[in-house]
Amino acid sequence: MNSSTDKKISIITACKNRTDALKVSLMSWLNFKEIHEVIIVDWDSEEPINHLTKLDPRVKVVRVSDKKYFNQPQPLNLAAKIATGEYILKVDADHLFNPYYNGIEKYLPNNESFTCGKLNVNHPERWSEEQQATVISDEYLSSHPNRIKYVYSYSPIFRYLVGILFIEKKHFDAVGGYNENFGECYAFEDEEMYTRLELYGLKKVQLDLDFHFIHLPHPDKKRIENFKGFDWQERYTELVREKLSPMHSGDELEW
Repeated sequence: MNSSTDKKISIITACKNRTDALKVSLMSWLNFKEIHEVIIVDWDSEEPINHLTKLDPRVKVVRVSDKKYFNQPQPLNLAAKIATGEYILKVDADHLFNPYYNGIEKYLPNNESFTCGKLNVNHPERWSEEQQATVISDEYLSSHPNRIKYVYSYSPIFRYLVGILFIEKKHFDAVGGYNENFGECYAFEDEEMYTRLELYGLKKVQLDLDFHFIHLPHPDKKRIENFKGFDWQERYTELVREKLSPMHSGDELEW
């Protein structure tokens, strides 16, 4: 990996009504001198966040008004166009940088790679025709050396780091940024972007479970509530509950 000390790294993020999370995460980003600037696109939050620029001269807030619903691709592409660094580090409002480990230094991509928040874990699940379900062998769970790593990968502290993208800006621009056709629902744009970057010829580097980056856990509703597709997703949950209620109840049904 290249040294991060002589590189200009622009953090980009987009948010709508995530002020509380930003109060925590933003300070963890600014803790690293390698960060050249932090560009936050505020997609018409009920409580404007322009005051965050007073925390540090590196913070830039761009407010876009008259937006009933949130989406990720459009504001992220806007932030990338404004970015002046040679590297882009895209994070979500609830991603924290651990001050005890320099994840920027460890995961700085080179000219032939990009780093994404997908975890470097081989999942051992397999489909069972007999049980008509995804299963894991008892042997794996009882003795495999990677079993703890596998269990940790489902922790919300790690699982929702998937949206992190660390890449040279020239490569981000070359593939056209995020696909703006994936704006109505949560998270589809990340995987699609990673696929295009690999097709473009870059090597994908995934995160280890090493606590360099941490996700701030929160309810699932907070993750999707500002998207246009939220109403449909809420109804989908209701339909699933109706189908399962004859067979399950209580905590088991909610799970």
